[in-house]
Amino acid sequence: MKEQAEIPDLSNLFARLEEIEGEFIVKDVTDLTRLRRNVCKASQAYKKSRTDFGMALYAYRAVYKSKRGWMKAAQEIATHLECDERTIRNIVADYERILTVPASVIQAMRIEGLDPAAKKNLFLIDKVLAMIPSAQSLEPDEAALTVKKAIAAMKRPPRGTEATPGELEIFAEKIAGVFEKRYQYVGPETKNAEVRYVFELVNARLRCDVRELQQHNRPTLVPKPKTKNKVSA
Repeated sequence: MKEQAEIPDLSNLFARLEEIEGEFIVKDVTDLTRLRRNVCKASQAYKKSRTDFGMALYAYRAVYKSKRGWMKAAQEIATHLECDERTIRNIVADYERILTVPASVIQAMRIEGLDPAAKKNLFLIDKVLAMIPSAQSLEPDEAALTVKKAIAAMKRPPRGTEATPGELEIFAEKIAGVFEKRYQYVGPETKNAEVRYVFELVNARLRCDVRELQQHNRPTLVPKPKTKNKVSA
């Protein structure tokens, strides 16, 4: 992996983007130079902050009225960073996913040293939003506390400990509810085929060894898996 210091001179990118703007942007755009400069600056640390780079790219993309112009600019930026043009588009898409997240939550995540737009943090954001009743009115202190709680909840328990009582049941009920809603009005033949497909996909993805699960009529619950005894502190 290349170090950030190895990124080519920013003046080259700045000049090339200015040329592309002259070709595709007809009308004067307020603060165009500033938007271009923000992209160049954020590109220096794009591997460290997907949020900052995505924010700069998102604002800069808006000045291009034609898709072809933006694609050419994105390709130039990708060439400068020695990455694929698709990477640039993905960074913008990742930033767009967090546009509806309250600013207080974004700030709280940054304080914790997290990059909100990074794909690995999407589940954390979902968990935070699920923990608060009114996301838009969340105060900074409340957001900070909620983010801390969500981070703690996502950490794996130490080896030799069992899951929090009721956690498995809650998870199972949530998943079952998703299936129940999807197949409420689906015929048995289609439902059976699709549910089996999903189970087999999960089985393969998690590399489990569940070969068959079949019961007739109204099935009884499969016995709850045994967990290890909790280690005393």
